Amino acid sequence: MERLSPCRLAAEWDRTGVLIGDSGDPVSRVLLTIDLTEAVLDEARDRDGAGRGTGARTGPRARAVRGTAVVAYHPPIFEPLANLAADEPRGRIVLRAARELAGVISPHTALDAVAGGVNDWLAEGIGAGVLSPIEPASAAPSGEAFLVCTKTPRIALDAVRDAMSLAGAGRIGAYSRCSFEIQGEGTFQGDASTNPAVGFARRFVRAPEVKLEMVSSAAVLPAALAALRTAHPYEEPAIEVLPLAPRPSIREGQGRVLELLRPTTAPEIASRLARHLRLPRGSIELVEA
Repeated sequence: MERLSPCRLAAEWDRTGVLIGDSGDPVSRVLLTIDLTEAVLDEARDRDGAGRGTGARTGPRARAVRGTAVVAYHPPIFEPLANLAADEPRGRIVLRAARELAGVISPHTALDAVAGGVNDWLAEGIGAGVLSPIEPASAAPSGEAFLVCTKTPRIALDAVRDAMSLAGAGRIGAYSRCSFEIQGEGTFQGDASTNPAVGFARRFVRAPEVKLEMVSSAAVLPAALAALRTAHPYEEPAIEVLPLAPRPSIREGQGRVLELLRPTTAPEIASRLARHLRLPRGSIELVEA
């Protein structure tokens, strides 16, 4: 479900993903529904029982391991819950779902926003044209949250790049060991306590260097920096860590704007949508603004 409707695409106010259950538990069947109701829970229970046959449960996790998960388009838990009481409809449904289901997952606005999701499917029913999101989603690829830059003598360049790569930096999509190099000249002057790898202490030094740039995820950034320092020949290597701005998407985001290739009328659009949704003729009414 995370691949089909990434939670990062959901509206800020929404509640998506696994709302009830343990995402690590396997399930034997999945029910799809718009709203999680007691009737849906009854169907899940009946199908679960039919699938089990006469097999007995063997432990408290048997139902979660072998039971049914429900994918509910609308999240059954939305506003903060003050209590979970069985005498209140919402509380009764959530309590029962926690007892009887392996899990409840809600894609909601993430499924609307994803490329090929609900909004794109609805637009397909209107006609051919140029489609773009009203509010484009913005995200940096997980492995490219930061740009790490350092300057090193060329003789140590491969060692520094390899060390950072082994730590997980320099990954772009299916490619690894990705980097960029810029030739330049560095200057420095150490005090009497230093032991520079190039030149002498207390003297102004000009040294040919290479600027090395590699992307990194947030998760591997500490390890990548530690690897850089270990492999670098300098006592005090120059290091920059730059956060990368999210990239706006041209295919994902909230809402859609469709610029039709051929102009049409509002009644024709309503008719096309009705056919696309397999609704009875006349079920979509036009209201003047």
